[in-house]
Amino acid sequence: MVQNFNFNKKLIIGSANFGNPYGLKKRKVSNVEFNKIFRYLELNQINYLDTAKNYGDSEKLIGEKNLSKLKIISKLPKLNKNVKNIRRWTLGRVYDTLYKVKQKKIYAILIHNPNDLLSKYGSQIFKTLIKLKKKKVIKKIGISVYNPQQVDILIKKYKIDIVQIPFSVFDRRILKDNWIYKIKKKKKEINLRFLKNGKQFLQGGIIFVKMQKLAKT
Repeated sequence: MVQNFNFNKKLIIGSANFGNPYGLKKRKVSNVEFNKIFRYLELNQINYLDTAKNYGDSEKLIGEKNLSKLKIISKLPKLNKNVKNIRRWTLGRVYDTLYKVKQKKIYAILIHNPNDLLSKYGSQIFKTLIKLKKKKVIKKIGISVYNPQQVDILIKKYKIDIVQIPFSVFDRRILKDNWIYKIKKKKKEINLRFLKNGKQFLQGGIIFVKMQKLAKT
């Protein structure tokens, strides 16, 4: 069973440093590196790519590759206090993402700031996303959290499909008190993000380099 497991199909490549200086060295991926990454994704059938409105030009750069098979996960930015029409704001952010990545539908939209869902505007944001899901504009709705305790509140209040949460050998909070089993029991998809106490521990670029070296051995 382990031998038949296709690890590549479970990988989600992060894109924070596609359009922003990011990571341990605060650098942005060069055009040459960018092309190599997408070539690697194609050759190894890695179809999931994580991006966000806060990642600079990341969405636009992804769209320029025009990869129709790519399953894109993006995130709504933190809600601005000056926003008056929550529905229009939510729709605007999602359709702007679709326009930039040049796709008619997207695999998932996550709420980047889970506190927005816990605010008085949370239900309006979620209802708008549900309507987009029914129209098949987005397939799944999720949350990106830093604290496992936030998950318990949110999955009770909303029909969340995906929970993106930090996990590494140094950050094992999700295993404490069986959080991972509680999430799976609710039949939620879990995306693990490699962070350590909110700081970058294992980042996409570093992992990618390691994968390349392993592939050559």
